[in-house]
Order: sequence, then structure tokens, then C-alpha cells
Amino acid sequence: MDRYIKHINFEAIGAEGQKKLLSSSVIILGAGGLGASFANYFVRSGIGRVKIVDRDKVELSNLQRQCIYDENDIGKPKALCAMEKLKKVNSQIKIEAEALEFGGSNIETLIKDFDLVVDATDNFSSRFIIDNVCAELKKPWIFTGVIGAVAQTMLVNYPKTKRLSDIVPQQTRLSQIEPNTSSSVLFPAVSSIAGTASLLGIKYLTGQDYHPDTMFVFDYWNNTLKQIKF
Repeated sequence: MDRYIKHINFEAIGAEGQKKLLSSSVIILGAGGLGASFANYFVRSGIGRVKIVDRDKVELSNLQRQCIYDENDIGKPKALCAMEKLKKVNSQIKIEAEALEFGGSNIETLIKDFDLVVDATDNFSSRFIIDNVCAELKKPWIFTGVIGAVAQTMLVNYPKTKRLSDIVPQQTRLSQIEPNTSSSVLFPAVSSIAGTASLLGIKYLTGQDYHPDTMFVFDYWNNTLKQIKF
């Protein structure tokens, strides 16, 4: 447990909390800017089993915000690169990866054995799929989104909390809420919101208050925070 001494010294976690983390499992859907940061946080925090799922390959433009990859990874599958890098960080936990597209046909199989599902996607079409399947399986999941320097996150734990579709109706025109290909994304905003969201996950997994039915909205450029209660 020496690896996690700084966690153990933190009173709200302690040795018992760290043991809970080591016995927990998290699946991260997406290995881009958010997913790379999530994977880094969870692996270093000692989540006992971490799985990364993404179909895409590393591109040069990814390196601005996707913190696991480097120039030697360009053209390689993100999920597999992330797994290999993180195995060198923490060999004491189980790290898995699949280079595939997740969706309605396979998402239930992918997530059913995990304690927490993490949304690291960049579109609401995928998030609504995650929301629907997690509601059916009663799986908690973390929603996170970033555009520019504005980011938001909340932990959904239906039926104890509201669903994403209770807050953003699925019939909403996606063009109204989806970022387009020219949207900006600042890396410090990505890593900051991933850190905040990862802490929500750690709180949940260690049995702490994860602020149910609360959306945290940060504007990192203007240094503002809103807590929206539902």
C-alpha cells in the first residue's frame, strides 16, 4: 500500500477507502482528451480494474490535449496505446483495452461487469445510449463534456438520481447541443474537468457523498463555477 500512502493519509479515504478502490472496477468509454485524462487519474489512484474502449487511432491534432500519447503513437489505436503506457505506470492493477466502436449492440456486454461507467465521448448520441443502458442495468455513470474552456460533469446513479434524459430530453435537436468540427477545446479545461469528475467517481466508489442531482459547470477561462441542482 506504500504506493497509495498520500491517499491513505487523506482522512476521507484512509486505508479502508483505498482498499475499496483496489476492489473496484471502472470502464472508460472513449480514449480522447477526456478518456486519456480519466485513465491516467484512475490508474494512478489504484482502481483495481480499468478498461478503456475506443475505436480511433492517434492523430497529430490529438496531442494538444490527449495526455497519454506522443508522436510515436500516431496511427496506432488509442485504447491499446493507453493500456500499454499505463501498464508501465501501475503494474499492480488490471488494465484492459478494446479498439472497437461501442453502441447499442455491444454496450450492455461491455459495461455489465463494472462498478462505474465513465463517459469520455464527445457527442450526445453516445451519451443517450450510455444513459439508457445504465438505467436498465442500474449502473452509475459519470457524464462529462467540454467546449472551449467551459466544462460540465455530474454523476448519474438512477434510480437514486435523475437521468441525463431527465435533464436534456432525448428529442432535443442534436444540432442545438452538439459541438461541431470547428469547436475549440482547451487542454487545461479537459484535464481539470476530468480531475473533478474522477473525484466524483472516487467519492462514489469509497462510499462518500458524490453530490447527487448536481451538475457542476466550470468556465475555466473566466474562473466561474455553477452548481445546478435538479
